Amino acid sequence: MKKKILLIDDVEENIIVLRERLEKEGYEIISATDGKTGIALANRDIPELIICDIMMPEMNGYEVMDSIHSSSRTNTIPFIFLTAKTDPKDFREGMQLGADDYITKPFDNKQLIKAVETRLARKEIFESRTEEIKQSISYALPHELQSPLAAIMGFTRVLIDDYNQIERRKILEIAEDIQKSAKRLNNLIQKVLFSSKLDLVFNDPVHLREIRTHSIANPQKVITDAASRTAREYGRHADLEFEIDNARLYFSEYYLKSVIAELIDNAMKYSDKGSKVKITGVANDGEYSFYVIDNGRGMSDKQVETLSEFIQFERKNYEQSGAGLGLSIVRKIIKLYDGEFYIESIPEEQTMVKLIIRIIKDNGIKE
Repeated sequence: MKKKILLIDDVEENIIVLRERLEKEGYEIISATDGKTGIALANRDIPELIICDIMMPEMNGYEVMDSIHSSSRTNTIPFIFLTAKTDPKDFREGMQLGADDYITKPFDNKQLIKAVETRLARKEIFESRTEEIKQSISYALPHELQSPLAAIMGFTRVLIDDYNQIERRKILEIAEDIQKSAKRLNNLIQKVLFSSKLDLVFNDPVHLREIRTHSIANPQKVITDAASRTAREYGRHADLEFEIDNARLYFSEYYLKSVIAELIDNAMKYSDKGSKVKITGVANDGEYSFYVIDNGRGMSDKQVETLSEFIQFERKNYEQSGAGLGLSIVRKIIKLYDGEFYIESIPEEQTMVKLIIRIIKDNGIKE
């Protein structure tokens, strides 16, 4: 069966040239002269590869790719940009958004065919490996894992192909982008592994009993230090407000640090710099009520109800990274200690995460 390639370009002559060259190589070609039609074809026919022009009226190539990547039906289709731009910074923008490759105009047959063959071969490898992963774990590899990897591959491709033409300053910029994508990928991998580890703990009675013997007497310092460390990564330490009681908690310092890091990361990610993030801990009647309140994007009641791993809401409308693992990890940790987890949110105004942790009496009995 012929592999299907979707061409999207508002210049009909470009499509004719591309069609002729690719059909000679045995590919089946479908095409569109505008972004909306191209998106509709992608969802209807599910091509193996998309080649799309960047500069188009009404809907440019970046917007088309964002829509393609936002759909569960099409988000794994390799995406190649067709562009007349030659400045590496223009390529970086596309790579950061998740493009797999680029072809510059004018191009020759070898450049075109090599790019297409490379992406299709990698797609086959990826699909094979993904199927193996699906069989060994309970969820599919998220698109969030592919994006930074595609960026790293794209940036290094720029360095390799254009190393003798790039200014030293731009080489440094590209290297910084590679490091940023690598950190993003590493953070995601660590979160996936940590989340999977928590799942295993629930199925290990011995380990679970051992974990539930932990306690901490100085949550004020642990919470303040962990929150401050995460906020500094966003350059937002000044946005934190603390009002925290001390109490002996039925919890471990390690897991409390993890909870705080995830909650503050989530609050910083979805609120604007300069807006306050309030952190409160109140000891009362045998319970420790812990709150993190941000004045950010917020969520609807329906979104709160459907919170889960690898789910992010309105990715199409916002530039954001992450796999939706943070709050899921917090919920799992709280469950380890028989605590309670609540979210109250007002869209475009505020989100409040509330945790209830048990307090241990002086005689060692949990209240």
